[in-house]
This record gives sequence, structure tokens and C-alpha cells, in this order.
Amino acid sequence: MAPHPRRHCPATPRLVCCAHRSRWGLLDYVPFHFGPRNLFLFNLITGRVSSYSDGQEPLVTLVIDVEAVAAAHPFVFTDGHALAAFSEYHDSLPQLRALDWAAIDGQGFSNQDLDRKRKKQAEFLVHGTLPWSAITGIAVYNDRALQRANELLARYPDRDTPVRIHQPYYFQGYP
Repeated sequence: MAPHPRRHCPATPRLVCCAHRSRWGLLDYVPFHFGPRNLFLFNLITGRVSSYSDGQEPLVTLVIDVEAVAAAHPFVFTDGHALAAFSEYHDSLPQLRALDWAAIDGQGFSNQDLDRKRKKQAEFLVHGTLPWSAITGIAVYNDRALQRANELLARYPDRDTPVRIHQPYYFQGYP
């Protein structure tokens, strides 16, 4: 799962509506996408985010164990993009079965199913902060990114997070 910044939020942030967590706003959560090759990454690498032009190489995917995080931290997840008015919020891991995993894991965003793009952007949201110990791995784009990530992690000897090249998390045919 890859975290992403909340750049385009409505003026009145959406409240997360899930049982006892309804008092927190969406901006109170650390967001992760469930699947690879998400629309946020696609928008970054295709120039749809004007402030970014560095391609996929410097972007890393932080991998977490959803069950371990859920056992230790308040969380919710959505069945689609968290800002979409009709996305549903859930706070029970068995409800993960209801997500459209074909859309989440799929390669594209075409709207054969008119709701596919929203469903591909389903999110796992961790309230507050997430300690580094919750990161179980780091996926990178290529050898240069692997070297750079390992150099950065070497500055923190107490963090032995594995880093590996994992091209399926990235879009092929783009820099």
C-alpha cells in the first residue's frame, strides 16, 4: 500500500463516518492505497500534477501489514476514493471481502464499469501517525532507486526494513 498526500480536499473536510470514529476528519488519517499502479501515481508520472516532474524512480511504495496495523491503531477503509460522496467507510477487517479487488489490482482505469476508477482508489486510513515499525517493506522502481533507498536507510541503523525492486507496483512504459 502506498501512502499519498491529500492535496485536493474540499474546503470542509469530510468526516469519517464509521461507528465511534465519526468525530475525526479525513485529514486526521494517514492514507494508503490498497493496490499497485494507483491513479495518484499515474497522475504524477503523466504530468497531471504540475508541481511534480521526476517520474517513477524516486517514488517508493511503503508496504504495511493491514492486520498488524489494525490490531494496534485506529483505522478505517473505504470501498473507493475517500473523497467520493458515495464511498462507504468500514472499520472491520472482515468487510475487506466486499471491496472490488479486481478493480483495485487491475491494470487500468477505463470505465467499462462506470465506477471502476473510484473503486480502484479504495483506501486504508490509519488515524494519527504510523510508527516506522509498522512498515514491513519498501518497494522501489529500479536499481538506482534501490541503492538510494538503502543509502538513506543506512543513516538509521535501528531500521532494518527490507527494500526490493518490485516493478509490478509501477507503470511500465513510463519513466
